[in-house]
Amino acid sequence: MIHNRKIVTILVAALLTGVIVSTITQGYANGSDEDCEPKIYIQPREISVSPGESFNIDIIADSCNMGIKTASFQLTYPTDFTIESFTYENLLGTSVLQMGTPSPGDNSGFINYAVARTDGGADPANGKLVNIGFRAGPPGMYQICIEEGLLIGSGNNPVYTPRVCANITVEEICCTCICGDCNCDCKIDILDLDALASAWGSSMGDDRYRECVDCDGDGSIGVIDLDIFAGNWGKTYCDCEDCCAPWCECESCPPICYCRKGDYNQDCIIDAIDMTCFSAAYGCCIGDSCYTECFDFNDDGCVDEDDLSIITLLSGETYCDCCPCIGPWQPWS
Repeated sequence: MIHNRKIVTILVAALLTGVIVSTITQGYANGSDEDCEPKIYIQPREISVSPGESFNIDIIADSCNMGIKTASFQLTYPTDFTIESFTYENLLGTSVLQMGTPSPGDNSGFINYAVARTDGGADPANGKLVNIGFRAGPPGMYQICIEEGLLIGSGNNPVYTPRVCANITVEEICCTCICGDCNCDCKIDILDLDALASAWGSSMGDDRYRECVDCDGDGSIGVIDLDIFAGNWGKTYCDCEDCCAPWCECESCPPICYCRKGDYNQDCIIDAIDMTCFSAAYGCCIGDSCYTECFDFNDDGCVDEDDLSIITLLSGETYCDCCPCIGPWQPWS
């Protein structure tokens, strides 16, 4: 694939200039920093969305002050995702030739894009090359990756950039329970009717009182609550197995569940989502924008190897059966 890519890109450059220059002149204009490496990469690198939600990524080109004639990249994305938009951001000017621009609705999982100047120029470029809009698929952990980024300078010398990926977390939506669903199973059925009958005529403070069937919130269970309950009768209102109940009467839902350290998305389990977020905070200390107290298990002000060893041991741990937990993050006992 790389050899084919070289041939295609160099031929495009030759087409535009009329000649492939044999003497390579890839020096940095205006004395750019020698440590700077020309590259194409993705921003942002960490994204969390809901199923079906739209989000955007930017493909950034940084030529490190080297004059650029042509830029290209091969990008892979999940076939469960759909491209909604693809916008060239005029980084190489408006007089360009583009190839491989995907159409809205594309879900092939692959983009092979190239853009080349047609005005004979080769100016430095640092900024957005393209913006791509996606619609997320089902819940899960995904990656969008540039498999091969390529920049061609004024001497037609290709500069290949390393593989780089954005981590996309599509989080499962937890529904909110509706009034009357006392067992939080996302449907109003005979089990909930039994709960209403058992609480009938009770008031707040009585042993029989159930907040889950106090649909008008007046502190007592009566005719109005029955009328609202009847309106919900037979409903199946969510695809998830358990809904989140504000009254917390479900057998698996304790009155209060405090978040534990390491549970960044507050879903009461230390899983792949938290491990991904931990990697973004690793090496960061108080004062750094990437630092988060959530992953500082020993409270020493830095997220380091000690914290890595702890979260590795906790991976897969479920510490509470509540819906979302509440902060701040608490230490593990």
